Amino acid sequence: METTERILQHRILRALNAFEKQEIGDSMSENTHLDRAEQNIEVVKKLFDALDGTREEARRVIDEVVVEQGYIQHNPMAGDGRDGLQDFFPHIMRTPNTSENPVPDYLDADGTVEVKYIASGNMVVRMEIRYHGVLLDIFRVENGLLHEHWDAFNPNPGTERPPGL
Repeated sequence: METTERILQHRILRALNAFEKQEIGDSMSENTHLDRAEQNIEVVKKLFDALDGTREEARRVIDEVVVEQGYIQHNPMAGDGRDGLQDFFPHIMRTPNTSENPVPDYLDADGTVEVKYIASGNMVVRMEIRYHGVLLDIFRVENGLLHEHWDAFNPNPGTERPPGL
């Protein structure tokens, strides 16, 4: 699996780099580019940390800290804007396992094994490796706010895709 994971990370990073060159060109210094990528990863982490907490904390962080009012959601099961995000993500974060293969006790309820972040400029990929598959969240971040989101879930053989993904 490690080889497949590395290939996936390499392909995502190549795609992000190509997108970034179209968006901003090569005018930024490498250090500025890396600093911005790290800052953007922190914005995405703030969102997921808040979504793991109480609904009130998630609402506060979404409304006041990390999400642009005109947030665009590319998942047809979720709405745009802060309200669409508020309604959609808590449901997905707490999706019960519907597979015949139970999640081992040493993992959290949705079977998260590992979470990795890859960033280039204003694009951040959050890759959540779960017991039953891989969840990819791709965010466009500008000026410290989330502006746009895409997602994909690839279930492992013999498992089901969670509702909404």
